[in-house]
Amino acid sequence: MDNTAFTAFGAAIRKNAFEDEFVAAGLDPYLPTDPYAVAILLLLERYVDHLLVGDPRAMGRITFESQGPREDALHQLELARLLIDGTQWVRQSDFQQAIEPGARFVPKQGSCPTELADMLARDIYEWLKSGMTEQPGRWPAFERGIYLRGDAQQGKFGLKVFPDSDIRSAVESHRAHVAAEKLKAPRLRE
Repeated sequence: MDNTAFTAFGAAIRKNAFEDEFVAAGLDPYLPTDPYAVAILLLLERYVDHLLVGDPRAMGRITFESQGPREDALHQLELARLLIDGTQWVRQSDFQQAIEPGARFVPKQGSCPTELADMLARDIYEWLKSGMTEQPGRWPAFERGIYLRGDAQQGKFGLKVFPDSDIRSAVESHRAHVAAEKLKAPRLRE
């Protein structure tokens, strides 16, 4: 990973806080109530930003690791909802312009990009579990690839922690750290 150019996106849904602050309270009617669906929404908002800014003609392809027929259908449904309705922050026309309709599903297997996604997800989990104070083993390499554009606000940073109202300063500190590191680091060719 140290010698490979890549762009990484991640979303961490803090399930208890999400349930308490959003689902039980009915705080945001725009959000799905399923944490996995929220993660898909947050990831794809950032991915669409990346695609539209990088090359507006590029079409993103979504690949999920297969979790079974029912789960795969639910993930396909969430993608379809985004393409049809958009989100509160990203218009459906932007999703339609940037994302191919229909997701692909691959079984769990070694030497597949979904394994890298699993490793990133695990590192995000470990990082959050430590209170954002410890860096899991691959964290520096993953941090180098996290998507960042401009001020890294409102969907322009590839790692979203949600909800973050009680930890926002730590999240913003991490975002600033990644931005500073990216300024210092030599850029690899993609």
